[in-house]
This record gives sequence, structure tokens and C-alpha cells, in this order.
Amino acid sequence: MYNQPMLRHRLLTAVAIVFALALPFTARAQSESYFGPQVGVFMPQDQALRDALGDQWFSFGASRIRLFRINESKLAFDWNGVGQSKDGSTVFIFTGSFGYVIPFSSVGSSTQPYAALRAGAAYMDYAVETSGGRVSGKRLGANANAALGMNFSDRFNVEVRYDVWSEFDGLSFNGLTLAARIGLFRF
Repeated sequence: MYNQPMLRHRLLTAVAIVFALALPFTARAQSESYFGPQVGVFMPQDQALRDALGDQWFSFGASRIRLFRINESKLAFDWNGVGQSKDGSTVFIFTGSFGYVIPFSSVGSSTQPYAALRAGAAYMDYAVETSGGRVSGKRLGANANAALGMNFSDRFNVEVRYDVWSEFDGLSFNGLTLAARIGLFRF
């Protein structure tokens, strides 16, 4: 079990590393992108989590929306949170991930489909009533995610994303997210 100061230090270090890695890549395309919030629905795969917390959880995040030229894969970062609380059980996961975005059409198209492959660190805070008793923890773990999305402009997109997180106390936090993002700030 982690003590609170060590856990906080590790979480801040992981977030700082992901952010520091993303900065050089975002600076190159400042005139071409928007940054904004994302909201969606997360559907956990694990039956114990669905039984304790329901089939649909709240998902939120923030990242950049950018249109790409065809065959122009770019590195990008993504911040994502997932949370749910019900009948004394609660889960909160915050993920910072970094990886490639691969467009399937050119900038001139009215819509631009894309795929994304990312990996990063996650902070997990959970207390869940299971058939074997209550399990709880505050952990740092790993994340990998793959997404298919559609940019409808340089300011709006939708995305289907599957996340795989580290497993703790017999709980698999993996699941599918359906989300929409709007670009509010041009940079």
C-alpha cells in the first residue's frame, strides 16, 4: 500500500513526464489546432464492476483537435478521466496518454476519420463491494488505449475508444468509451 505523500509524488511525476513529452509536438502545430473538453460514456468490461457500479459511467477529458494531411501520422497527447459512484462503491481513474494519430483522409475532406494508439500512466482510486468483500486502493498503473474517431471540422469530433489499464485486487478496469470533443481554444 502506498502512503499518501509517495502516491501524490508519483502521480505528479507521471503527469509531468507525459506533459513534458507532449509540449514539443504541440508547439509545432499551433496555428492548426484547437484544444477542448471531451465528455462521454464509459462501459466497463468487468462484471464485478458493472454489478457494483452500473453499466455506464461518466467519462471526461481534454485534448487537441487537429486536421491532418493524408499519411501524416503525428504524436499527440490525451487526458481522460472515468468515474462512477453508487451504493457505497466508487471508482475514479485519471489517465494521461501519449501516442500516434493516423488520419484516413486529407485535410480538404469535409470529415476526417482517424485512428489513435496511445499509452501512458494512470491514477486509480477505487473502493468496490464485490462478492468476495470490499476491495479498495489508490494506485498508479499503466494504460494503453486505441481509438477510432471522426473529425467533423477542426473544432468537433466523436471517438470510440478502448482502454486497457493495470489490474488491481482482481478487478479489470478495461472498457469502451463513446465520447464527443469540442475545440474551444485555438493555439
